[in-house]
Amino acid sequence: VAKTITSISLTAGIWDISSLCAAEATGGAAVMTTHASGIGTVDNTLSGTLGIDYFQSNVQDSTKSSCVPQIRATLTATTTYYLVVYNTYTSTTCPTNGRITETRVG
Repeated sequence: VAKTITSISLTAGIWDISSLCAAEATGGAAVMTTHASGIGTVDNTLSGTLGIDYFQSNVQDSTKSSCVPQIRATLTATTTYYLVVYNTYTSTTCPTNGRITETRVG
């Protein structure tokens, strides 16, 4: 299930938004088979276009990281953006951390 890691509220204007995310499967078999992260305006939902709004890795490993390069948002009202992650793993836990970075450009 996709899960929101963090969110940010942006006021009207033009914004460049990017994100970083890292996950590590721990305990048990400790294997992660899928890691996807993305930025969007819907809580707990990966939305948009693969390779633009969200990125996915399908290589078996215990640690994954991802980033969403800068996307530009032109907002006419205050809008919340969410960093959402989706992990598939065979371990007992999969702690995930991330951040959203934004710069107002107009």
